[in-house]
Amino acid sequence: MSVNKATIKNIPNKPGVYLFRDAKKQILYVGKAKDLKKRLNSYFQNANSLALDKIKMVNQAKTIDYILTTNELEALLLESNLIKQHRPKYNVILKDDKNYKYIKIDYQDNFPKIYSVRKIEKGPAQYFGPFTDGYAVNQTLDLLQKIFKYRDCEKDLNKKFGQRECLKYHIKRCLAPCIGKVTKEEYDQTIRQCELFLKGKQNQIAKNLEEKMKQESANKNFERAAKLRDRLKDINTIIKKQIIISTKQENQDYISLYRKDTDFIINLFIVREGKLIGKEDFLLKADFNTNNSELLESFIKQYYQKQTDRPKELILPETINDQDLIEKWLKLTITIPSIGKKKQMLDLGIKNAIEYSKRKFDNSAVGEKISILSNLQKILNLNSLPNRIECYDISNIQGKEATGSMVVFQNGFPSKKEYRLFKIKTVFQANDVAMIKEVLERRVHNSWPSPNLIIIDGGKPQINAALQVLGEHNWQTSLISLAKRFEEIHTLNNQDPIKLPAESKELHLLQQIRDEAHRFAITYHKKLRSKKSIISSLDEIQGLGPKYKKSLLLKFGNIENIKNASLEELTKASNKKIAQLIKQNLS
Repeated sequence: MSVNKATIKNIPNKPGVYLFRDAKKQILYVGKAKDLKKRLNSYFQNANSLALDKIKMVNQAKTIDYILTTNELEALLLESNLIKQHRPKYNVILKDDKNYKYIKIDYQDNFPKIYSVRKIEKGPAQYFGPFTDGYAVNQTLDLLQKIFKYRDCEKDLNKKFGQRECLKYHIKRCLAPCIGKVTKEEYDQTIRQCELFLKGKQNQIAKNLEEKMKQESANKNFERAAKLRDRLKDINTIIKKQIIISTKQENQDYISLYRKDTDFIINLFIVREGKLIGKEDFLLKADFNTNNSELLESFIKQYYQKQTDRPKELILPETINDQDLIEKWLKLTITIPSIGKKKQMLDLGIKNAIEYSKRKFDNSAVGEKISILSNLQKILNLNSLPNRIECYDISNIQGKEATGSMVVFQNGFPSKKEYRLFKIKTVFQANDVAMIKEVLERRVHNSWPSPNLIIIDGGKPQINAALQVLGEHNWQTSLISLAKRFEEIHTLNNQDPIKLPAESKELHLLQQIRDEAHRFAITYHKKLRSKKSIISSLDEIQGLGPKYKKSLLLKFGNIENIKNASLEELTKASNKKIAQLIKQNLS
């Protein structure tokens, strides 16, 4: 027999949490209410207005349990805990939350460690997250350690110091507290800077570092001042790359919702001090008929329950039922914009959610790429799956206007936003080997994510040149080269080159990556040659100064366009006298 209105006859008119259970005592649904009796009566008095999933839930329910609380806010917190603990069938649930990563600062040691975990545990620690992209978490930690050089080893420094420093100290990735190379006070300051970094407060870090650097310099501690200067330079580089959303240095979270069939995707933009510092995508599990308000509200309750770094403002696409209560709980304000920049950010969030949906659910393409990468790992005897592949190529004509390119493939797909170009600065003759060395030398000094595999366009000389650079900088990255003539793969482990069948999908992927690097390099090379050709032609015109040369270059792009331009168009880019001079000399 199912529960009915008579079942709730003796339930009090007080705040609390209620639980619908099935015949096996399994929890079907958890809800909270300011007035339990009134809320539960609504399931039977207004049964026709219930969503389809709620009707199913009521029909399956055999008993109702309830827990009284002091107030509605306490009920909200208890509801969130019970949903997270029991994951009831008819509640909106954050999918796969056990796979999300957190960044943990562990204070159990005298010299705290920072590392990633998948579970929040009791103890002296601070957590940042959850993060849906585990790879991005690893890259964040890699960058964080490069800048701040905190320890991540398993040594117990509460007991005693060691006698020898480890390799990470020598490659400038650790401050070596294990042998007393840094005081506890100095190390704690470093950890506090890491906390600020993870909270998006890079401007505050930069200000603190600059003050400390000046202080050390005034005290004639020039070595310490130099280290602080280098750290400040790294932080300022990151600040310059961040996208400014607001000049008011606001702390905001933008939550956008995208519905695709039975899947619901939340895009979260994290803005700290007016700058976009992160983006996360979450999947929600819910019935198709669940309305947007309930989806948004459920996400907010579950996501912010364990969040320590909460914003001052939450921007949503529409209102939610418990808006006032959630504002009180999270100590923030909720805004629902209809126009302006905030609305534009929410719209951009939907576009990002759509892209995430395509990547997440296009299983056929992704699955095939993973299979190819797995086969490549076996063929090339790699230590790990080559999720991130970087490929380098050189383009030049007898050493002139030489350029190098770096293309990046992530999980078998091009990541064009991470492509980089290098104008060769130290090699002035046709020497591809020396040019490869220059490009890689510049690459290893950047804080971009580390690759699992590097591909060099060329043969044994090129791969040996690359190996020399990587070895000098202690890069433990797999390395191969792909020679165009016979499509042979040269590796460090095999004396003879590897030749794959022409129809091999693994070879096709390597060729695609190599050809993309070549295309990217030669496009830039042609652009430089074209620019030089224009400048050379314009140099021949007497009376044409550098200001007008630059203006014409930006306006027309190549010499043919300048020749074909009308007198009126040339006048707009310079002036009438210069336009007549150009027409006279280039006609």
